[in-house]
Amino acid sequence: FYGAHTGRWSGGDSMNFQNLMRGGTLRASLLAPPGKMLVVADSAQIEPRVTAWLSGHMDLMETFRRNDASGEDFYSDAGSAYFGRKLSKKETPVERQVAKSMLIGLGYGLGWAKFSQVLLAGALGGDPVQFRTKDAEQYGVNVDAFESNSKFAQRVEEMPSRLSLEDRMVHCAVTRFFVNKYRNTNAPIVELWAGMERVLGAMEEGAQAAFGPGECLRTVRHGIVMPNGLLLRYPGLRREDSGYTYMGGPRGKMVTKTYGGAMTENIVQALARTVVAEQMLRIRAAGYHIVTMSHDEVVFLADESDAENALQLALTAMKTAPDWCRDLPLNAAGDVGKSYGDAK
Repeated sequence: FYGAHTGRWSGGDSMNFQNLMRGGTLRASLLAPPGKMLVVADSAQIEPRVTAWLSGHMDLMETFRRNDASGEDFYSDAGSAYFGRKLSKKETPVERQVAKSMLIGLGYGLGWAKFSQVLLAGALGGDPVQFRTKDAEQYGVNVDAFESNSKFAQRVEEMPSRLSLEDRMVHCAVTRFFVNKYRNTNAPIVELWAGMERVLGAMEEGAQAAFGPGECLRTVRHGIVMPNGLLLRYPGLRREDSGYTYMGGPRGKMVTKTYGGAMTENIVQALARTVVAEQMLRIRAAGYHIVTMSHDEVVFLADESDAENALQLALTAMKTAPDWCRDLPLNAAGDVGKSYGDAK
């Protein structure tokens, strides 16, 4: 029920059903009983949506609403501004995947050095992406100027990678270009990171201060109270020369660093968890038995004759924001199947 630091669900008995890979054998092995179907509904792009809402990024929230009304792909639409041309899943899959990675990961303050590694490893389950000289030329990135910065050059040299130093320089220079473009385009989110530094200060001092849209969040000593009353805990929080630390890790015995971007990620994930939990209660109240879930995805049983109606009820529930965040734009997608793998 509260297995992760951010309040998200976890697993027991050395199993975690949050981590069943899409397209994997384990999902395909979970079958509905005779006469039943599995209904799967997923809260679409919930973390970027909550990030936009928490930061008061009106333009980004309007983009979500426009895409929801038209059925257009959000990551293609929003990502077009970064690449200077229209993106689509079919015509520009690599650029669209990079845009998706930007809109999810960069909202938490990820820097160019880390993001360059994420892209090379294959972000969000996608194929690895390496920016090359042709990309630098296309986007007007001055690789020589990047390399002449001794701090940048040193970070690139220290990166573990099978790429040559020259290829790494090009890749990192272009990555930094896109990170800066994201930050220049999303000023309210950048400002949110600074606001989270002030939240850390209030938590360290033990001040009870309300913050967030509609003051739905509240600081207490070494913690943040969520809209549903659950507590996001930072035991032993204190400010040091290098920033804030608290006692985290699996057993709460590991000194863990935190900062504005990391706090943004924690709160966004905790709020997303709270939203989905309230939506699950609506589905359960309609008489459906929830059998498992995966972060922002809900799985429940319905009679074969009722499966499509159940899916529509679930999608409606997951497009409905709780009272404490009524202006949060939400969307959902889903399907039905005899196995979990068939439905999602």
